[in-house]
Amino acid sequence: MKITLVIPAHNEEAVLEKNIRETLNFLFPNFDQKDWQIIIAENGSRDKTSEIARRLCGQEKNLSTFSLSQASKWLAIKKGWNSFPADYLIFMDADLATDLKHLPELIEKLKENDLVIGTRYHKNSQTKRTLKRNLLSIVYNHLARLILSLPFSDFQCGFKGLRHETWLKIKPLILSNQMSFDTEIIALTKHFGYKIAELPVCWAEKNCEQRKSSVRIFKTGQDLIKNLLRLRRRLAHLPKI
Repeated sequence: MKITLVIPAHNEEAVLEKNIRETLNFLFPNFDQKDWQIIIAENGSRDKTSEIARRLCGQEKNLSTFSLSQASKWLAIKKGWNSFPADYLIFMDADLATDLKHLPELIEKLKENDLVIGTRYHKNSQTKRTLKRNLLSIVYNHLARLILSLPFSDFQCGFKGLRHETWLKIKPLILSNQMSFDTEIIALTKHFGYKIAELPVCWAEKNCEQRKSSVRIFKTGQDLIKNLLRLRRRLAHLPKI
């Protein structure tokens, strides 16, 4: 069982080294080092993220990196998943908002499912985030369920795992290179009849003075809703075979 864990990194100099070392310290005692690889997928950073990633790769085993000129989480994940042959393909946000203890649980669920998605909105989840971001996330998830007729509680948690063969099927059909790619992965996987499981997680929003989000919340929200409507039209005309 081979595992590729991609960590997209955009302007993460404030937390990258600490969080990568924390992730490595978790993985080495819990998994055979021959079976996994972490890929730092730096994309469009304007700080020292790329420099830190390269230095870490020179110091640590099972760690590699690449850089993209464009700030795109999806393109970073896509290239990372294509870079290291593996049975299970996982991505996780660089801020470690999702507790690492859920990683073995996600991998265990992938043994019986094609896609496993972390959820912050299950009754067994524990979530800490600002009121405004929480409200917008709840609204988006409600609209995604309504527009796409999907039963899932969280479409955009930065903690997902996918089987390699499922990835090969849906990869050519994902058109978004921005925030709605998570929703496309879920919708396309469901469209083709693959098994999807939700995993309740402990998730805490991470903020610090040096690490500020560049997301324009309301403009991004408008774009995401437009993308949901486009995706619904695409799915209506997409064969399931």
